[in-house]
Amino acid sequence: MNVFEILGLLGVRTKFQQKPLPQLCLKVQHTNSELPLALATNGSTIIPKLLLLDDDTRLERIRFIEPKDNDVMTLPSVLQALVLAKVKQLKRSQPKDRLADEELEPYIKTLLYQEHGPLQVRQSALLLNCVQESNQRRTVERSWKQCEGAVKLLDGTIYSLPERLSYAFASFLQPKWQVQLQLCELLMSLGMTKTALDVYLEIQAWREVIHCYTKLELRHKAAEIIQQELAKKPTVLLHCLLGDAIDDPNCYETAWEFSKHTSGRAQAHWGTYYFRKAEYADAIPHLEKSVEINSLQEKIWLRLGYAAIQLERWELAVHAYITYTHIEPLGFESWNNLAKALVKLGDKVRAHKVLSESLKCNYNNWKVWENFMVVSVDTCNLEDALNAYSRLSDLKDRYLDLEVLCVTIGLIVEGKADAKGQTQERLRKKAVTLMAQQCIKHGNEPKVWELAALLAITPLNRAQKLVKAVNAYTTKELEWATKQPYALKVIQICQQACELSLEATKEHTAEETDVMITSQLNSARLAAQAVLRATAKVIEKWTENEEALVVLREQLDTLTAKVKERMNAN
Repeated sequence: MNVFEILGLLGVRTKFQQKPLPQLCLKVQHTNSELPLALATNGSTIIPKLLLLDDDTRLERIRFIEPKDNDVMTLPSVLQALVLAKVKQLKRSQPKDRLADEELEPYIKTLLYQEHGPLQVRQSALLLNCVQESNQRRTVERSWKQCEGAVKLLDGTIYSLPERLSYAFASFLQPKWQVQLQLCELLMSLGMTKTALDVYLEIQAWREVIHCYTKLELRHKAAEIIQQELAKKPTVLLHCLLGDAIDDPNCYETAWEFSKHTSGRAQAHWGTYYFRKAEYADAIPHLEKSVEINSLQEKIWLRLGYAAIQLERWELAVHAYITYTHIEPLGFESWNNLAKALVKLGDKVRAHKVLSESLKCNYNNWKVWENFMVVSVDTCNLEDALNAYSRLSDLKDRYLDLEVLCVTIGLIVEGKADAKGQTQERLRKKAVTLMAQQCIKHGNEPKVWELAALLAITPLNRAQKLVKAVNAYTTKELEWATKQPYALKVIQICQQACELSLEATKEHTAEETDVMITSQLNSARLAAQAVLRATAKVIEKWTENEEALVVLREQLDTLTAKVKERMNAN
């Protein structure tokens, strides 16, 4: 019985790392003691080694804290083949991301550090390691050199036929041209376009040849080579590539006729030609025909959806993006564009669901959260709107959208039912928490204090927030008393603060002490005095303001008397 176990052991990856962190390590347990050792079965084969990294920071291999964990297990040849099979199984069953690569690393490294083993198992392990390291800045150069060595090994004659065939059918061998393609990708990533071009020409990868010539600004060379190949044996692909090289749509038409109207590729290239020129009306028929023939073309569905949006053909855009998301569900841009098309069609409920899927793909994109928030408000998903606003506050410093806050808080105060059936108590609690955060972040914004006051339960709490709103209004505009209707707004808010402060003397909770109430009465009195002093200096008088000021003076007198009364009582 064989058991592959991945353990997390403390170790370091760099030469200067002080604190050891958990690192993955493979442990293989097997109970069959009769398995012949790799030294016995493949000991005479000199297998290629992993090249030294020679980096000034990164260690050649993980150094574990426990010395015994640094010893590599010696595996029989058959177990090496099984470990390789496990790597292939994991690679095919998991998404392509950094976490999956981390999980594969201990398997691959265990194979690479074996002293003896089958040649083809080692070759496959080295190529897998090249793929793993190709996206890392410190290892990409070693990946290129290792892959180059793998190509030379395929051409070499130093290994005998038995050595080459040992466990060959259990090693997932790749054709030579696939290994060369892998090498070319590494060369291109390192900027060695001409070297990659030579290899592409050797293996007749015409699409890549055109890409290289285009990058080198030698597209006429690509056209010459394709025309030579067309003279030998015309194909749909060659006609399409010629059209790409010389920007001639007639080549795509020739390819379409050559295929007897059956080639989705010809229509795809034809549509893409117009798409790149932003001639979307001409591009759409060809793109539609292409996906009608072959519906699994991700890029073509994306282009079709984008072209439809540009021409405001919303139903076609919805169809294109829905199909794309079925094929590739992890692209947040497609979900976002789908939601936009649904909103334009008036189907905001579906747009809300689509945007929630988009967030799963890109949780840290503030633009998606903002779209989700707006649609949540429109569809009365109030809890989602509050959660989205809270997330936006985390993602963007000083984020403030008063329009959304006003609508959302207003609906909650009115007792509007949530689309998902959340209770008013739950919504109000979330809203209070959100507004408390906003008051801290935007203490100089009067509207924020007003909205917070709407959610306050007791008169004292509301009055406290309205006094702060008055202070924010008066500090935000230095000459506020001379501006109408701004001045009237300040007077009215001050009136409400005074009225609620007086009401708090009659209606308050047990936690609200006499000291707190008296303090609030004083705060309201001072705010009223400041407003009256500022308005008294204004030469121009507005009738509506004068009427409100009369009421405010009466409230000030009442507040003053109430404060004196409470002070004398104490």
